[in-house]
Amino acid sequence: MSHGFHETVQGERFTISKAARRTVLDRLLAINHQRYAEEVKADLHDKKKAKAKSPKFQITGLAPQRELISPLRADLF
Repeated sequence: MSHGFHETVQGERFTISKAARRTVLDRLLAINHQRYAEEVKADLHDKKKAKAKSPKFQITGLAPQRELISPLRADLF
């Protein structure tokens, strides 16, 4: 990946190249789709269930959240 001074909307900036930016965004999109699929598999996106489980307003504080964090993958970059 190339980094250095590149032309941007804000003018010339020290950043990654357009090709590198596209690669990074494509990889982030793939991770986002993968995590969403994992969440759907774990039944975290059933809207009817979510409405029934959690009240509209919570006075007692924040409800605990389950996390689905994949280990960092060295092959992404």
